[in-house]
Amino acid sequence: MTSERHAHLRGTPLTSLDWELLQFMAEGMSFGEIGAIVNRSTDTVKHRAVRLYARLGVTGKRQAVARAYEMEGFVTVTEDNNKQLRATIAGLRAKVAELQDKHAGCEEMHQGMVSALQASESELAELKKLLTTTDLPAAWLDSTQGRL
Repeated sequence: MTSERHAHLRGTPLTSLDWELLQFMAEGMSFGEIGAIVNRSTDTVKHRAVRLYARLGVTGKRQAVARAYEMEGFVTVTEDNNKQLRATIAGLRAKVAELQDKHAGCEEMHQGMVSALQASESELAELKKLLTTTDLPAAWLDSTQGRL
């Protein structure tokens, strides 16, 4: 599967996407299954795989996975750490939902405060208009000392 077009990739460092693809391959997933998980088309996953094969100097999934096991840092997902990862993800999703709820509450409070401020400003403008158009005793106007 490795083509001359991708020969320049041989020996280049693996990306995080490459490692993720290797992980899925090691679990025996098809390109379609991998695509469904990473939200990519099957063709896109195949293209990434061909580039990965070129980097590793192999011609297929089995060889790629075998080469990954030879490399430092490749760890397969076990049932135990898969459960831990799922629990962590569930906890993070719950925290995100909690923060979204708090954010929505803050937005509502902010809108309420803006509305109250606008109403107060409107009432103040009406009061000033009323005071400037009404004949008030001079003594009362002097007592306000320009606070209006």
